[in-house]
Amino acid sequence: MIEAVFVGTLAPLCFLLIILKEDNRRLILFFLWGLAAALAAYYLNGFLQGALGLGLRETSIQLAPFTEESLKALPLLYYLFSKKRERSYEVVRNALAIGIGFSILENIAYLTVLAPEGLRSAMGFAVLRSASACLLHGSAVALVGYTIRQARLYRIHSPELILGALFCAVLSHGLFNYLAGIASAWPLCVLIPALLFSIEILAWNFFGKKPSALPAAIAERTEA
Repeated sequence: MIEAVFVGTLAPLCFLLIILKEDNRRLILFFLWGLAAALAAYYLNGFLQGALGLGLRETSIQLAPFTEESLKALPLLYYLFSKKRERSYEVVRNALAIGIGFSILENIAYLTVLAPEGLRSAMGFAVLRSASACLLHGSAVALVGYTIRQARLYRIHSPELILGALFCAVLSHGLFNYLAGIASAWPLCVLIPALLFSIEILAWNFFGKKPSALPAAIAERTEA
């Protein structure tokens, strides 16, 4: 079922790519990567779960956050090595698109399981995941994108910084999955991605200044 949904979503968007240009086309391409990453994670998690002998909850907490965040962040390496000196937050927007694409396919996979239980159950689940897991997937990979953008803006050549952002994304994802397995902890499952997203928005506005608004020494480095 998940494969049919993937193909059914991919094909119409490919037609859209024909008429889109530059930034808009890249946004859709990154969204499509999110869909592909969800499908890849579906198979990879299943394979590793069997190979490592992990239970479902162990896979959800220990394995899935690492594989999923790594797959989602992979195309962001384009911006890490690109010589193009853009000052927009294109990388953050495209990272968010990856996460949203990922969450859409993942939601459908879960909803096909819940569908036999009735529309009401599936609808409630969809609303809750939209306010929690969808935002988490988007915010977690956007954190990596934001870190790459700031590293380029301030010319900080540090792989450790990018890996640190990825670790934070994995940690947030793992904590979310842990709390999702506790019935009484669902408010925290909404709070974690909302808090992460809010911090990114605040950091975006506070640290994402144009060179003219930066201190002179830093502005000179970004203009060089």
